[in-house]
Amino acid sequence: LEAAPGSLPNGGYSYRNWRVEDGLPDSRVQAISQTVDGYLWIGTAGGLVRFDGLNFVVFDRSNTREFADDSVLSLLSVGNGDLWIGTEGGGLIRYSHKIFALYSSQQGLTNLFVRAIYQDRSGTLWAGTDRGVFQKQGERFVRVDGTASAPNVSAAEIRQDSAGQLWVYGNGIYRVEGGVLARQNSGLTRGVTAIQEQADGSIWLATAIGVLELRDGRLKPIVSSAAEPVRLLRDDLGNIWIGATNGLFLARGGHVVPFEESEPMPNNSVSALYQDQIGRAHV
Repeated sequence: LEAAPGSLPNGGYSYRNWRVEDGLPDSRVQAISQTVDGYLWIGTAGGLVRFDGLNFVVFDRSNTREFADDSVLSLLSVGNGDLWIGTEGGGLIRYSHKIFALYSSQQGLTNLFVRAIYQDRSGTLWAGTDRGVFQKQGERFVRVDGTASAPNVSAAEIRQDSAGQLWVYGNGIYRVEGGVLARQNSGLTRGVTAIQEQADGSIWLATAIGVLELRDGRLKPIVSSAAEPVRLLRDDLGNIWIGATNGLFLARGGHVVPFEESEPMPNNSVSALYQDQIGRAHV
């Protein structure tokens, strides 16, 4: 689903759906990103897709040897034009100058289910897996958890806050201290699937029990109307999009409302949210 600012009764957005019949290899979209050349990249359960607005080009095990698994869990486009691809059991792949390169166990990744990829302000790349968080050092990845306070971190999101502090969210909330992870005592009892920093510096967390706000180290419920939220996106207008297992919601002005469509989405469970370079939201 692509939603763009408009003047329709559904809350000010026009939209268009793309399906398997249009060229997607799988209906489950798990990650979306856009490279500096304007291509939209879509990670699905059935392969990686490059989209130019008209045509889909699919990369998977059948045509790209670097793909040991077709399912793409995470995507990150960086400023030099490279695209980083996290797969479900096949490790991490870099796409640079039309060439794919695989980073796997030989490069230090001890777990190949890569759910989070992040580049901090210094240009350092981080990868979060189902069992371990890794920092890229040269052409190798070095594990930064495995400490007493963070023995086996399952990471869903990695982010640097406005003060420059690096955080990892998943089966807990962790902070990078002295090059290793340290768990923070936030009172979180359920895993985090997505985070979104707000303009006031607070953090919204998507968890199985709803959206929680983290402010000054304390958690409080902020949205309970969306069942099992799994993705969050703050758009250029300040709206918060909430992708949940039961649909798509918009939070604005203190109210949360379902995103209404004249034509239902092919799958009511939202597993990816992304805003492109011209302000369109992709779901």
